Amino acid sequence: MTTNPLDVINNVVGGKGGSRAKELKTDLVKIRGKTLVFKNTIYQIPSIAAIETVSFSASIPWLAVIGVLLTLWLLSNGGVLVILALVIGAWSGLSLYKYWQRRMQYGLLILLNAGIEASTVIVSLDKEFIQEVSLTLYDIMNDEEHDRAINISFDQRQIQEVTISEVSRSTVIAGGTVRGDVVNTIS
Repeated sequence: MTTNPLDVINNVVGGKGGSRAKELKTDLVKIRGKTLVFKNTIYQIPSIAAIETVSFSASIPWLAVIGVLLTLWLLSNGGVLVILALVIGAWSGLSLYKYWQRRMQYGLLILLNAGIEASTVIVSLDKEFIQEVSLTLYDIMNDEEHDRAINISFDQRQIQEVTISEVSRSTVIAGGTVRGDVVNTIS
């Protein structure tokens, strides 16, 4: 039995199926050596099986469309039904707004060797930036001696290389050699 890779991606990002990757909105992704760090998650880059830019799909909320039509009919009748019409109209409008927002989102799928359940989709509105991040991660995955530190800022849409010169009172995740005075203080 062969599996179409596109079917797997559809299952991961919202198609019909039981397995799904974690959806995550984050402002900052850090790459330290062969380690990818975001929010409360740390991935070893060698355990990443694939990276892909995906667009989210959403089905039209037909119940919301019917709600809008029902609202228009109730508003034309007037009376006490106006209050019911406003409630139904507000719910329908919110549902259609969420549908529209979902269609405008893209994601960076980080598929791990451990499977779909362990994988993550980082959500963003900027498809070109997601593709740029994907290429950066591709370069790092194929670089045997990568020991740079890179910050990827999704809110500012920037990828910048960081020089770590001094660290105090923080946990350091290093992919290479730590040089300088390293002091561990317990207060």
